[in-house]
Amino acid sequence: MRTGVPMALEWVVNKLLTKDREKRYQSANEVIVDLGRVDLGVTTNVNTAAHTVALPPGPMEVRPAFSLWTLVAGVVAALVIGALGAWFLMKEEKSGASLHLPLSIAEEAGGSVAASNQGPSVALSPDGARLVFRGRSDGRVRLFVQDFAEAGGPQAIDGTEDAQSPAFSPDGNSIVFKSGGLLKKVSLRGGAPQDVDPRGGEYPSFSWSLNDEIVYVPSYGDGIYRVAGAGGEPELLVEPDIEQGEVGFTYPQLLPGGTHVLCSSYGSGFKVVVINLEDQTRTVLFEGAIAPTYLPGGYIAFVQKKSLLVASFDEDNLTISAPVVAVDGILSDFDTVTSNYSVSASGSLAYLSGSTIWDRDLIEIYRDGRTRVIDTERRGFNVLELSPDGSLLAAQILSGLEEGDLRIIDLENEDAQLFASSPSWESTPVWFPDGSGMVFSSERRGSSDIYMQRFNETTEPVPLVTNEFSKYAKSISSDGSLVAYQEVHPETGSDIWLLSIDGTGTPRPFLRTRASEDDPAISPNGRNIAYTSDESGRTEVYVAPMAGTGRRVRVSRDGGEGPRWVRSRRGLLFQEGRSVMEVNVLDSGRSFSAPRIVFEGVNQWTARNDGSSVITLASVPTPRQPQLVIGWLDEVKKLVSSD
Repeated sequence: MRTGVPMALEWVVNKLLTKDREKRYQSANEVIVDLGRVDLGVTTNVNTAAHTVALPPGPMEVRPAFSLWTLVAGVVAALVIGALGAWFLMKEEKSGASLHLPLSIAEEAGGSVAASNQGPSVALSPDGARLVFRGRSDGRVRLFVQDFAEAGGPQAIDGTEDAQSPAFSPDGNSIVFKSGGLLKKVSLRGGAPQDVDPRGGEYPSFSWSLNDEIVYVPSYGDGIYRVAGAGGEPELLVEPDIEQGEVGFTYPQLLPGGTHVLCSSYGSGFKVVVINLEDQTRTVLFEGAIAPTYLPGGYIAFVQKKSLLVASFDEDNLTISAPVVAVDGILSDFDTVTSNYSVSASGSLAYLSGSTIWDRDLIEIYRDGRTRVIDTERRGFNVLELSPDGSLLAAQILSGLEEGDLRIIDLENEDAQLFASSPSWESTPVWFPDGSGMVFSSERRGSSDIYMQRFNETTEPVPLVTNEFSKYAKSISSDGSLVAYQEVHPETGSDIWLLSIDGTGTPRPFLRTRASEDDPAISPNGRNIAYTSDESGRTEVYVAPMAGTGRRVRVSRDGGEGPRWVRSRRGLLFQEGRSVMEVNVLDSGRSFSAPRIVFEGVNQWTARNDGSSVITLASVPTPRQPQLVIGWLDEVKKLVSSD
């Protein structure tokens, strides 16, 4: 197939890629001689069996100061990074070259990256010669590897079905990923995946350090752990400092030397921090950003809103220079603290471009398996809550990092109206039983406090609970007199508290232990409260008497979260993975039936009072093609030095 590449250049490429060793170039000098004969002309595409690279006519993608020779070298390097890597690096006169290449995923891998908001969907090998990405084939999502130095398409990696967030080992021969609630690793040379951490968890992010240690966070709200790449007992490195408003970490990465870890923390805002592993001290490098990455040569990258920022990094004093924008439009999701970019040790960058907030559809799922799309404008929907009569849907809509409003959607005409807004974060709406208003959480005064707003009132929302701790409204009793909420305390973590809405009483703790208690839901008759606790080492659903006396019952069997009572069916719903389970209430709440699956394919969700259906979110399947920048680190150095 002709590609528009000059025939001499195509001949060079084919000779580099041939599988016959005797016909390949035997030295870099031979490559240089043949490249010198190339008449570049006007090139529009570089096509291989693996992918197609689109290049505009002329030197648009290459800096004007580059010579024609540099352009030729850059094009070939893009196709055969492994074969020309040594030659490209040893020619000092060609340093500083960078090439921007939009890649096209081959059809056998689905034609595009199956992007996820549960961690980066692309990963570059340390030498920049291979790209691992989430693809789709035969109706399955799994990981594929594309070797730029081989003539052929991407290869599916066995045992990686439904895998998320791939990351390379330092030697580039293995990857670590998460799948099915487990952290796993697999060799790219073949073999079955192996469990890294058999305990299981959400694994929001992880990395594989240069000293062959996998550094990871088991679940949201957990500390940072490390385990040897070959396996072994995980070691806790650092726990969240709840007293300072720190709830958890993502994107942990050991810095050179292994004495400090770079990560993003969250709780009282998102922060890029460096933690000293010896004395546990934190140094905040930047606030309002996520997804930091250490870059070779003393630089750092991170994401703020829709931009990838870079800065020089003083590793001795733990300071950075003023950040500058390197790439605008990195596909990110601030709800799950995910950003889709990867930087190789050789200085190349791969990323997915797009909005900072994932567009999501609202989907209603019925018990018989039928679904319908709620025909309203696609937005960054997050937390959902149906009104008691099921006619209105309250939804948190994310508009950026630490920015989220509450809107009310009329499910009959599918119009949306603003309910609560501020320059910060509005969340966890809970309806009054008569539908006259809501209780919700807001960070408009700094920490997350609880407010009340009636529809027939034009005044500002009324604060119900305000203090220095983060609080989240979760449930209101059937008579509208009592609100149950979660409070994060420095000594005990997440606890459950109760408050009379009429303001006649003071908040009182319902359950306050060293374990993490969350998601309180008051039963329709007001006698029991369902909640979650991780005291067993895994988050499970429990039901206990509201009076505080009597035996509590564990309802879930294999983990669970987000319990919701079904009023007309005398049941309780909760989430387990991507499924909604149901149990029947027996003996007035003293026992429950075995859990059974009633809805599948859910993430954030809310249920109708009769349990007939749930409304959940579905990410819009927008095709995503990776962008590759060879020599990106040279751009970073120029950007930082010129600022």
